[in-house]
Amino acid sequence: MLLFIATVFFVASQHCAVTGSHASPQARNECGIVTLSASSPASHYGTLTPLYGNETIWAEYVTTGASCSTEGGTFANLETAFWTHTDAKYRCKCMGAWEYTQTRTCTLHIWRCPIHLRASTTDHVMPLGA
Repeated sequence: MLLFIATVFFVASQHCAVTGSHASPQARNECGIVTLSASSPASHYGTLTPLYGNETIWAEYVTTGASCSTEGGTFANLETAFWTHTDAKYRCKCMGAWEYTQTRTCTLHIWRCPIHLRASTTDHVMPLGA
C-alpha cells in the first residue's frame, strides 16, 4: 500500500460502484473506523472513492488518521482538501492494474473519535521536557 498526500483533482466522468461501512461506536463514547470503497473496471484510468468530510461530520467527530488501499490496483493515493485549519475532506484515487485483473477496488480508511473526547482548550498542556 502506498500513501501520499496530493492536491485534490477531479476526473470528469467515472462509472463506479460505491460501498461504505460506518463504524457505530456503542453509545458514541468510543473511537471507530469508517471505510468508503469504490470499484471500477481495471481498464478505467482511475477509481475514486467518495469524499469524506462535511459540516455534520466535523461537528460530531475529529479525524485522527486516514489512509488508502487498493485491491487489483497498483497505486493508492490519499487526496486531502482543507476547509479550515482543522477540518479536511479526504478521498482516495487508485490507478494501475495487476495483469488479468478485471476490477479495481479503492478503499478510504478513516479513524475518528467523537468530538466530546477531544481535549478542551482549557486543559493544561505540559511542555515537552517538563
